[in-house]
Amino acid sequence: MQLSDGELELKNLRLQTQELSGDVIYDSERGLAGTRVSGTLWGRPVSAHIRHFGKGASRDTQVVVDGNADIESIFTWSQRPELKWLDGDMDYQALITIPAKAKEAPYAAVFELTSNLAGINVNLPEPLGKPAEVKTNFVLRAPIGDQGSLFHLNYGEHLQGQFWLVQGELDRASIALNAEAKLPAERGLSITGDISNIDLPRWEKLLGVYREAPLCRRWCSKTWS
Repeated sequence: MQLSDGELELKNLRLQTQELSGDVIYDSERGLAGTRVSGTLWGRPVSAHIRHFGKGASRDTQVVVDGNADIESIFTWSQRPELKWLDGDMDYQALITIPAKAKEAPYAAVFELTSNLAGINVNLPEPLGKPAEVKTNFVLRAPIGDQGSLFHLNYGEHLQGQFWLVQGELDRASIALNAEAKLPAERGLSITGDISNIDLPRWEKLLGVYREAPLCRRWCSKTWS
């Protein structure tokens, strides 16, 4: 089937791909495997294809999206305050994995965004900062469920984060430097880890993004340390 000027909206992820065109392939054995389309996401061109994992009733569906985006667009979508530490444009790959209904998974889908951050300035103190020409692995992953969404963030070897959102509002969060991020038991923001050199005035200013975040204002000023 030929698709022209179509749209795909994933409400749980608040993602909308527009101007979709390409070949949609379906058969009872292979499902949608082989489908390839192009369109726009976050205002820029993307290409996408569909593949499956497993067989029969246990077959998962995965949409693979390749594109380019500016950090401001990703921030507007995710509302992750940490993205204010970055600026520039980057190539990325996004994976949207939809589990088979037979698995009765506790989530509707898993969204994962990966990039080497080439073209992105990371405005953090050493050893976390980097200029645009240096590559560093970045992963933002989020299982999306009815009870809430748990965002996992990994930046290079030095920074991890976990963010638990309930009905679109930040409930608990953890930032870890050279350590494993673990959500606090109670509502609030936890910052842990170890770093050899620290510029306290600059870090205090940088961490102010949590006080300014709309989803965090209610409690960050009380729980931050």
